[in-house]
Amino acid sequence: IPLPRMSSVELASLGPDLHMSLLEEVREHVRLVSARAAFTEAEARKRAASLLCAGALSGFLGFCFAFAIGIVREQTAGKRDVNGRLFESGRGYFPATVSEMVHNQSEPS
Repeated sequence: IPLPRMSSVELASLGPDLHMSLLEEVREHVRLVSARAAFTEAEARKRAASLLCAGALSGFLGFCFAFAIGIVREQTAGKRDVNGRLFESGRGYFPATVSEMVHNQSEPS
């Protein structure tokens, strides 16, 4: 409900009953606005928490998939050098970090 702009002299001239009813309306309006602000803040907090969880899960799954692809690659083609010969030790090169596995964008791992 839009309230008319009145000076304190005009409010005093309206009488105590109308003055009190306008004051109660203003208090009710402030209470409603405060409740809406609290609801909006709570909703934003829930959204932030769910987005944080989704991002963390996506990052973890990406790490796991890159690691799995790196293991499969090492087991299948990682035991050979650039000339196609098996390494003398029989062990292939396995990168120390996932970052090292995914540094080349043209290969999946």
